[in-house]
Amino acid sequence: MRLALVVLISALLPGLHVKAYYRAGRRACPDFEQFTILSWAIQTKQLPPRYLVTADNDGLADRLVNAVGAFYLALLTDRVLCLHPTPGQPPMEAAWEPKPYDWSCPGGWKDLKTYQQNTLNDGTFTPGNEIYKQFILEDFTQGPSKDAEVWDIGIQRGFSVPMFWSLAHHARLWDMGLRPDTAFGCAIDYLMRPTRFTLNLVKPDMLGVMTDESIIKIGIQVRTGDKAITDNITADRFPDKAYDRMVQPFFDCASQLETDIKRHFGQGTRVVYYLMTDNAGARAKAKLRFSQQPGKLLTFDDTAVEYYQSVTSHGYQKLVMEHWLLSQAHYHIITHASGLGRTAALMSLRATQIYTMAVPQNNFADRGPNTTRLPPGAGCTFTSHDSLNSIYDQWSGVRRV
Repeated sequence: MRLALVVLISALLPGLHVKAYYRAGRRACPDFEQFTILSWAIQTKQLPPRYLVTADNDGLADRLVNAVGAFYLALLTDRVLCLHPTPGQPPMEAAWEPKPYDWSCPGGWKDLKTYQQNTLNDGTFTPGNEIYKQFILEDFTQGPSKDAEVWDIGIQRGFSVPMFWSLAHHARLWDMGLRPDTAFGCAIDYLMRPTRFTLNLVKPDMLGVMTDESIIKIGIQVRTGDKAITDNITADRFPDKAYDRMVQPFFDCASQLETDIKRHFGQGTRVVYYLMTDNAGARAKAKLRFSQQPGKLLTFDDTAVEYYQSVTSHGYQKLVMEHWLLSQAHYHIITHASGLGRTAALMSLRATQIYTMAVPQNNFADRGPNTTRLPPGAGCTFTSHDSLNSIYDQWSGVRRV
């Protein structure tokens, strides 16, 4: 019945018949037209209320993971997705513009009588645990909660990959044109984009380079641990030897990859590096070391290094901008113990050429373990990127079974 009403409403709404698109260098996504129409119909009371409400939690990567997981549950169960802020944190819309409908859902569901509480938390929603087996076996359109007007769900480990092994739902996902390596990026691309204010935080010349498809970008994401943020590790507190063992291996990997890129695409190919890091000292030292190569290393210098529990609205906007710029890169060399690099790489909707590094966390002394490539012994050539299975089995919330 709902599907029939959606088809009828779609005929009355001009401009929504948009074909699946293909941007230069990017993978194709469906237009999610039926979901857009269904959401409009429920919010305007053309259809009975069916909402999926979720509060974005923790840091930026977890917020995006939560949004993507909740979106696909809403899509599969014919519900409107509503994203709400965790108390004390800036709302998503402080930096992201909702599209194609207002997923902040101001007041549209709060007075409904039926309320279903479903919580998928960090402690249980991990590979190999029962919730994954349940997800593969369960048909979310059935069961005792299927007619609840509101679902309240929290997710910190997503399932944009294992949902493709769902016995009840995988065929629909594949038929829509989604794939395990595009589902995450397609959801973010559909749901939101940085606000104009957020985009204006970056200088036009840098934005031009990062969106110029003729310039190959190698994105580098270095996370050195929470103490880099809470203890404000500046250049004078980050010794050169600590930089050499923790950060330099990322640039060694990038240099090896660049050599192979030019071997494939020609020596005249312009290749630049974009650095995102939680360590102000690492950023300053990297800029110093590339000072004799103008334009080679790009960084978002106006970023705000703030701990997620005390992030400000302006700091959140800066982080979103820095992360979005990373998503524009063609190749990504990222930190294993972090979701920021992996979510940015999957948001890029390019062929997933990710190179994961194991970084010693919260150790800023002269001596200590070195950053190494994962898996051990893997190189940084054009073809030695991470396998898809290893990408999904690491920190990011887009995990495999």
